[in-house]
Amino acid sequence: RALRDGVVAIPSRTERRVADLAGSLDVLGIALGTDIGSESDPTDAALDAWRERAGGLLRRVAEQGPTVPMAVIYRARLQDDDDRRHVIEVFGDAVASARADGVPIERVFWEPGLDGVADATGPIDRDRAPKPSAAAWPV
Repeated sequence: RALRDGVVAIPSRTERRVADLAGSLDVLGIALGTDIGSESDPTDAALDAWRERAGGLLRRVAEQGPTVPMAVIYRARLQDDDDRRHVIEVFGDAVASARADGVPIERVFWEPGLDGVADATGPIDRDRAPKPSAAAWPV
């Protein structure tokens, strides 16, 4: 509400309007993550549920947040490239569906992007060569 209307509301305190706060944001950054695939192979049911939750969250942010473009980052710690590909495909489906519904998602990122970041592996190896999971990334 603060970035949309310029009103700061703190529980048990009087609401306060802050000059120039409304509309002060050019891009809204959203970080998403899940533990799917971190301890066991992701199941189809878990991936389908995650697709619905992620899409619903993106739509809700667009409805209730400021009317600015969104940048979305997905944070995952997946070691297996095949699991990563499945999760990227599901996340890409959620983003594409939200975009089709008019959610203004302009940029989509994956963290980690490269191997060796925070003891995790990404869809790109240390030599900057894409792994098979990189082909699933929504552009």
